[in-house]
Amino acid sequence: ENERKAFQLKRVGRDKMDDSRRKTDEASRLDRVADEKEREAHMIRNRLIAILKGKTKMLDSEERDASKQQNLAKKGAKEAAAEAKRLAAQASAKANLAHKADIMTQKQ
Repeated sequence: ENERKAFQLKRVGRDKMDDSRRKTDEASRLDRVADEKEREAHMIRNRLIAILKGKTKMLDSEERDASKQQNLAKKGAKEAAAEAKRLAAQASAKANLAHKADIMTQKQ
């Protein structure tokens, strides 16, 4: 009888140890899977950050280029306005000279 109880206790202990070993193995496997998923997430995050930095640089460059073009357009418009004003002044001066010449010829 004692021998049977001892055998049963030994068997229960072995079953508990086997169960504990299975649970430990599964926990280790889950830890490895979690570590791998963490590495993947870190790689994806780094890749995403690199892409976003590249896009930010590109947008900054495009913004600077647009600003330069806008400044050049403003400068060009100012220069064109100044040239138009100069040409208008010349035309006005020529018109005045022509008018004076016309008056002089009429007097003669």
